[in-house]
Amino acid sequence: MASKKLHDVIVRRKRAVAGYPQLLARLENAYKAKSQDGRQAQAVALMALADFLVANGKDDPIPIWLLELASSLTDPNYGKALPSNVWRKVALISLGMKALTMGGVAREEAARQAHRAVKTIGNIEVKTLIHRYDELQKGRVKNREGRHLFITHSDMLAKLVRRYGVKAVAKRYFYFADLMKV
Repeated sequence: MASKKLHDVIVRRKRAVAGYPQLLARLENAYKAKSQDGRQAQAVALMALADFLVANGKDDPIPIWLLELASSLTDPNYGKALPSNVWRKVALISLGMKALTMGGVAREEAARQAHRAVKTIGNIEVKTLIHRYDELQKGRVKNREGRHLFITHSDMLAKLVRRYGVKAVAKRYFYFADLMKV
């Protein structure tokens, strides 16, 4: 029996595909921009694929891996104090905190819960989590990948909270933050 190659895929459509037109538009825009900054265009394509997978229920390490690949392409272009992997981890933690605050938890308590839940948090203090959460909420974070992740998932947060509950959604985002390599 011949083994399947990595590119051999059988797709069976079970339900409507969420975000397909947006994926195509983002890929087309990235393709058009490749002559200006090829690495940035490749990163945008990877981020578009990651967002598409999440929108279609793929909640495992693959979208995170795609975002890490995107960062490896773009971070060398920027003189950032913090790399995109750190900002994505902060964005995921902040999404968990936002889910908790949607359920009536004070942001200080949400930060403490995040600090306890995320095992790979390193030396980030609770007050730093609160500050970065506030900055993401206000759109003041300059890192494109962290800001994009926070905004994109914030748009889906109310729906997720209604479906799964505050604690489950926060736990999910804290789990994803733990998967991020820093």
